[in-house]
Amino acid sequence: MSDIHPPPKSGSKLALLAQRLRGAGTTLSDLATATGWQAHTIRSAITGLRKRGFRIERTRSETAESSIYRLTTPSQRKRRSK
Repeated sequence: MSDIHPPPKSGSKLALLAQRLRGAGTTLSDLATATGWQAHTIRSAITGLRKRGFRIERTRSETAESSIYRLTTPSQRKRRSK
């Protein structure tokens, strides 16, 4: 059975972050502008989304010097057996 955590609370900055990561994705700079957070806070929030079961890819942009973060499909986390 999969162990997917609930999505971020609607209207929260974490939900805004997840929304911005959908589709083509975005850069840390764009996310900082949208949320008002610093880059290290955004990277931490992305880690939190990953722990909730979201799958997030980081790729290098060919035209820009920064990475593009993009939300893909939720991962299927397996429960550990005892």
